[in-house]
Amino acid sequence: MSCGDSRILNGYRSMMGVAGLRSKAHTGVDFRGHRGDEVVAAAPGVVLMVLENAVVGRGVLLGHGLLTGRRNRLYSVYLHLSNVSVAKGAMVERGEKIGEIGATGFASGGVAHLHFQVCSFPCSHGTTDGDFDGVIDPLKNNAGCVVAGRVYDDLTLTYPIRC
Repeated sequence: MSCGDSRILNGYRSMMGVAGLRSKAHTGVDFRGHRGDEVVAAAPGVVLMVLENAVVGRGVLLGHGLLTGRRNRLYSVYLHLSNVSVAKGAMVERGEKIGEIGATGFASGGVAHLHFQVCSFPCSHGTTDGDFDGVIDPLKNNAGCVVAGRVYDDLTLTYPIRC
């Protein structure tokens, strides 16, 4: 088990209730942390959207593989941030800080954590219960912690937290 695994608060598809809403399968992975802990890009990409609303709180949507012309693209979402460090349209590198862990929006019990989600097409927040379309397991084939000097494929994901 790596340090990233030990920081998982809620796993993908675990059943959970969210702030008075019905219990449902969790659409991402929640990493425990402290307010202000760095959140980093899980792969190189483009900031497609900076989010802020009552359900997800503050967040960032990244697109990966968009500039390489790949047909198989990924999109990652980072939610409940206390602070966002990037702007729409910015290019980010793997491991680059994009924000800080927080408890904004419907964060489980107000506990500071990062909700990390991956989609096969742009994640869209179309309902008030927090569901996103096209979700996939963000830890499936995940390469773990970012290792300096290691060469990764542009669509290989790493943990969105520092280890």
